[in-house]
Amino acid sequence: TSFKATDIDYRINVTKIDNSFVPALLEEPYVNNIDNYKSAIYFELSSVNLPRKPIKYYSRTWDDVTKTILSESEFGGELNKSSYFKDDLTHILNNSENREQLLIKIFEFVKHKVKWNQTKGIFRDKGVKKAYLDRSGSVADINFILISMLKKAGINANPLILSTRNHGIPVFPTIDGFNYVIAAVELKNEVYLLDATEIYNVPNVLPLRALNWYGRILKDNGESTSINLIPTKFSVESRTLKLTISDKAVVTGIQRTNFTNLFALLYRNNYLKLKDESIVEDLEEKYEVLEIENLKIVNKDEIDKPIMEIFNFTSDELIDVVGDKMYFNSFLFNSKITNLFQLEEREYPIDFASPIIEKIIVQIQIPEQFKVVSIPENLAIRLKDDLGVYKYTISIKKKIIQVVSILKLNKGIVPAKYYQEIKEFYKMIVNKNLERVVLKKTKI
Repeated sequence: TSFKATDIDYRINVTKIDNSFVPALLEEPYVNNIDNYKSAIYFELSSVNLPRKPIKYYSRTWDDVTKTILSESEFGGELNKSSYFKDDLTHILNNSENREQLLIKIFEFVKHKVKWNQTKGIFRDKGVKKAYLDRSGSVADINFILISMLKKAGINANPLILSTRNHGIPVFPTIDGFNYVIAAVELKNEVYLLDATEIYNVPNVLPLRALNWYGRILKDNGESTSINLIPTKFSVESRTLKLTISDKAVVTGIQRTNFTNLFALLYRNNYLKLKDESIVEDLEEKYEVLEIENLKIVNKDEIDKPIMEIFNFTSDELIDVVGDKMYFNSFLFNSKITNLFQLEEREYPIDFASPIIEKIIVQIQIPEQFKVVSIPENLAIRLKDDLGVYKYTISIKKKIIQVVSILKLNKGIVPAKYYQEIKEFYKMIVNKNLERVVLKKTKI
C-alpha cells in the first residue's frame, strides 16, 4: 500500500452584505419584470485553477461564455446533428425558388412540425432527434432543429441566447443568466430573428417573453456579438368606428381594428384558439357597456398580414341625458380615462416592449333633432428627444362629428429620466379623453 498527499493553499473570501437601508421598489404598469431592478448580488463560477493544471475559464469574459456553451454536447453537439431531417429538407429545397422563400418555408415547417412543451433553457431537453420524432420539445430542441435545417440549406444561421423577461437581465458575462435560445439569420446584410415555438410568430416579431433588452449571437468561430432585442418596427393598433346616436340616446355602430407586428401576435395568441362566442364574451367583459354581435376576424392564418377584428355593437349606457341635453366622451368606450403613471418618482425604465402607434377614428351620426353645443378643443403635444407625439382633432360636418386621435411612441423602452414628462404627457391625454361632447335638442 502506498500513500500520497498533496497540499493546496487556498484563500476564502467572505463577503458581508448589509441590506438594512435598501429603499422599497414600488411597481406600476409598463415594467417588464420588477425583479430586474431590485438591488441584488449574483455569484457564478468564473474559473477553476488547480495545481499543475491549466486554468479553466467558464465565464470571465463573453468569449469564455461562448466557447463554454458551444463546447457542450447538449448545445453545440445538438446543432451538428442533421440526418434525422434529411428527407424533409430535400423536399423543401426542391420546392423553393430563392433564399428568402427557403427561409420562410423552413421556418413554417419547423413551427408546425414540433410543438413547444413550455420548457425553457439554452441546452437540449429531449434532444433534437427525439423531439423531431415526438413532434414535441423544448425551446432549445425546436430552435436547434430550425438552426440546423437553415445551415444545411446554405443559410447563415446561428444560435442567439437570451434571458426571458421573468428570468432577469444578464449584464455581465454569464451562462446561468440565459434561459432561452432562438435563431439569428444573416441574409442580404440584414439580421432576422426567428423563434419557432409558436405558430403565429413571423421573422423579427418575437413573443413578448423574449423581448428583454439584449441577446448574444454565438458564432461557430467562438465569437459572440450583442444584439438589441427591442423591435424597431412599430406595432400598430388602428381602430375605426362608425356609429349612430338615436334620439333615445341608444348607440349603434360598427368597429374595425387592425393589429400589426407584436400587437398582431398577441391578438392571435390570445384569441385564435377560442371560439367566436368566447371572444365575444371576452370583448363584452372588456368594454362592459356593449352588446356585441356579428364578430368577424380577417387574416387569421395569413400571419404576414395585419389581423382585423370587426364587430357590430349596441349600447344604451354611453350617453348621459340631462334635460334636453346629451353628454358623452368623444371616444365613447375607447376613451383613456385613467393615467397609469402615478408614482412620484420611478427609478426603472418605462417598457412598452415595442415602438407603438395607436390610432382611433370615430364618426358619430347625431340625431336629426339635436345640434352640437360644445366639443373639446384640438390638442397636439410632443415629448422631447423625439420620444413621441399625441394629436387629437375633432370636426363637425352637418350632422356628423369626426374625431381622430394618434398616439405615437418611438421607443420601446423609455429611460427613467423621462418619467415625469411621460407622466404629464399621459395626464394630458387622459384629460382630453375625459372632455365631453354636448348635444342639445332643438325646438320643433
